[in-house]
Amino acid sequence: MKNRIFTTILLIVWLMGLSVSPVRARDTGYTITDLGTLGGSFSEAHDVNERGQVVGESTTASGEFHAFLWEKGTMIDLGT
Repeated sequence: MKNRIFTTILLIVWLMGLSVSPVRARDTGYTITDLGTLGGSFSEAHDVNERGQVVGESTTASGEFHAFLWEKGTMIDLGT
C-alpha cells in the first residue's frame, strides 16, 4: 500500500512538472538612461521614437519649464 501511495505521489509531482514551466527572465532589449535636466531638479520624458530621440519637459536653473529634445546623449532646450 505504501508503494502505491508513493508511486501516485511521484506521478502527480511528475505531471505537475510537465504542466508548469519555469518563468525565465527575458532580454527585453530596453535600457534605462538618465536624461538629466536643463539645469533644474525635474525632467519628464513624454515620447520616444524609433531613432531613440526623446521629447519631454524639464525645469531650468531658474525653475521655468521648458520643452526638450534629447538625442545621442544631449538634451536640447526647445524653450517654453
